[in-house]
Amino acid sequence: MYLKYLSTIFLKNKSVFIQMFHEKLNQLLESEEFKDWKAQHEDFFLAHAFIMQDGEWQFGFYNPEKEKMVTFICGNEIIHNKEEEVLKSKMQITKLDPDIIKIKLADALKKAKEILNENYKNQLVTKNFIIIQNVEKPIFNITFLAQNFNTINIKIDAKTGEVIHHSSQILASF
Repeated sequence: MYLKYLSTIFLKNKSVFIQMFHEKLNQLLESEEFKDWKAQHEDFFLAHAFIMQDGEWQFGFYNPEKEKMVTFICGNEIIHNKEEEVLKSKMQITKLDPDIIKIKLADALKKAKEILNENYKNQLVTKNFIIIQNVEKPIFNITFLAQNFNTINIKIDAKTGEVIHHSSQILASF
């Protein structure tokens, strides 16, 4: 039952959710909207990609000098959000090089599903989201939200497919 439920989550709205990272990024980079913006903002670099279950790809571009992030949402059309300040953190935001990402998103999700089945099978997952970012190396940072308000986080090396870390934590306590 649990695996059937997970399969439903992973396959729901498959065309958007499992659509390849590179394909959506190329769609953005080739758009007039992005080209016009980038011509005026050469000091921004790709910092992350984000997708939530049933959502659209979002790509964040960061300017370290200004400490600002600009996000582009890539659905049927490209939506360009204004510059926003980023939350201060000890972790430095670094450039995400798409050419280093060799593992397909579908393969990373399959591996995450295996980790869920082996280690967290008693937690009923209701939603999930993925951040592709560079934290010492490019990673798929996959987070699942469980019905009991736990989060299950699985980090997978985006170059080798190796599971770097997985854990479960309480999202909120009342």
